[in-house]
Amino acid sequence: MPDDSTLAVLRALARGVDPTTGAVLPEDHACQQGATVRALCAALAELESADGPAPVRRGAPVVGKAGKPWDAEEDSALAQAFDEGITLGALAQRHERSRGAIEARLVRLGKLEAPPGYRYAGGESRGTARTPAPVKGD
Repeated sequence: MPDDSTLAVLRALARGVDPTTGAVLPEDHACQQGATVRALCAALAELESADGPAPVRRGAPVVGKAGKPWDAEEDSALAQAFDEGITLGALAQRHERSRGAIEARLVRLGKLEAPPGYRYAGGESRGTARTPAPVKGD
């Protein structure tokens, strides 16, 4: 099992965050691409598994828009629907994304508070970073 600092770096990259600065990685960064995020998450799951290697999902189809970038129109629709009281589950179905993806995007849009331990940098300007929350192992 790798040490905690190695896992902290992998966790940050999987969340699209620079592990050194806590800033959000640019949208065109390799670690922001869907396939890379899925690979990092699979690697983390295997490394963190107490029961040994995680089973390999071969040929599992990607459903809906999982891993695809968000555009301004979808951000606007998400924010408006959230403000209207639509549930996270309904938003996930509407946007063809996971509930976790919806929650993360709402944090990025300033509609939800980040949970404890969640590293998030952003706000109105992608280059402006909030003070990152500590990640286990940092």
